[in-house]
Amino acid sequence: MDRELKELTEILRAEKEVFVKYFEKLTDQQKALIENNLDDIRSSVEQISVLAQEAVNLENGRRMVIDRLSKKLGMAAEDVSMGKLLEKFKGPNFEELERLKNTILEIHQKVKTQKNRNELLIEQSMSVIRQTVNYINEARNPKATYANPVSTRRGAKESGALLSRTV
Repeated sequence: MDRELKELTEILRAEKEVFVKYFEKLTDQQKALIENNLDDIRSSVEQISVLAQEAVNLENGRRMVIDRLSKKLGMAAEDVSMGKLLEKFKGPNFEELERLKNTILEIHQKVKTQKNRNELLIEQSMSVIRQTVNYINEARNPKATYANPVSTRRGAKESGALLSRTV
């Protein structure tokens, strides 16, 4: 069981580092979005993707270790989680695991908030781009913008600049 606890501690340390880097890259991405720096945006997307895959791999490793520990302890499969495992034990090894778990959860919350901010910036940028493209299209094709939609209806007569409908 000591081997699993040591392995679990190492995995949590690695997860913490990955999430810290992930948060830093999201912060860099926000700066690049604000500055409209396409090269840095591309770079941050690639780096974030690599870090996300690292996090998934570490999570899978953590789950395997927790499964092994829970089997040794005779825990039911539905009770297998980091929190449930830590409830069973006390001591310095478990205090460190608890601190790491809490730190990861705090960083994860910051990552989630930063990710939401970046997505909002991207949505706002896309909205501005769409509006700009619409304005450009309207400027290039003023006839479509100022055409009277009533003029094509049947029974409409032109009387000067206005159209009137005859009954």
